[in-house]
Amino acid sequence: MSKATSRSMLKAQYERFKEAWNNEKTFQKYLLESGKELPEGHNKLTKKPTFAMWLQAVKNKKLSADVNQAPPVEDDTKKVEVTDTEW
Repeated sequence: MSKATSRSMLKAQYERFKEAWNNEKTFQKYLLESGKELPEGHNKLTKKPTFAMWLQAVKNKKLSADVNQAPPVEDDTKKVEVTDTEW
């Protein structure tokens, strides 16, 4: 895949992220204006990340997913165990 194509795909993903960010920010605004608190574990959104910040976060997430991936499990069906050595 060419660099321009992958960049335009990332830009499209960022546009969807921006829309979701704006929707969440609007929801939080109305929730806080009505006197309710944000759900537990949610922080108030501040400034929207730039494309470069978002791209770095995506890359970091992919790297951490690769690092945190479990090692492959060995297939025990191919192993042979000899318990009795007397012939």
